[in-house]
Amino acid sequence: MALSFRTARKLWMGLVALISFTCILLAVVLWLHGYSKSNNFGALIAIPGFAFAGAIWTIFKKMFFSPQIVCIEATWVFALLPFQILLGLFAFESDSAFHSRFTAVYEALVVLVWTNSALVFIYATGIISLALLTQLSCDQEIWARDIDSSPSPFPFPVLLVYAFPFAVKYFRGAAVESREGAPATTTAYCLPGCSCHTKPTEAPGFGADNANNMEGTQSSIPIRVPTAMERQNVIRVTLSHDSMML
Repeated sequence: MALSFRTARKLWMGLVALISFTCILLAVVLWLHGYSKSNNFGALIAIPGFAFAGAIWTIFKKMFFSPQIVCIEATWVFALLPFQILLGLFAFESDSAFHSRFTAVYEALVVLVWTNSALVFIYATGIISLALLTQLSCDQEIWARDIDSSPSPFPFPVLLVYAFPFAVKYFRGAAVESREGAPATTTAYCLPGCSCHTKPTEAPGFGADNANNMEGTQSSIPIRVPTAMERQNVIRVTLSHDSMML
């Protein structure tokens, strides 16, 4: 079973939250033992704290509050990204823990800070790129969609075909071949009570004697599953004035 976008996104944000929380713990340990030469060392606590809070919020927001829309998700991770990068640069420049018994702790903190920065960068780039491709290809209102909706607001087959037109055969070829290989059926039937002018051959079993047995029979009409593009479209149903008068 393929991993859904919603599940993958929550797992990614869960990893960001876990690494951020670990960074906070390591920074607090260094802080309590006096391994900071300035108050700027507090950024190693504040910025991972913001990343942790944001990741937890975006995971559980829909469960307790309103859905998380794509615009807000892209905005907060894009705003977090430069702070994460600056935090990594600051961690490299600081030598407060060198030549001490906490050198290994500090080096682990630096590695986790840059790992978290890479995760945030990939996530922010991915969300913004998917939203832009979706807006250009099929959905102008993608920025107002629920990012955890089902199906996913990002129709990946449509986006891949839009970005790489040569890949269309991998997503539509099978359906085209199955339709072309299926035997063509030209026989048409009229049900009892039909008012059309041209009467085709009557379907076997649908005569007047068997009209009362139609309710217990099963339909053999094939049903086509909507494509990724069609699932993004909204079907508007309205009632006409004549139907309202009935």
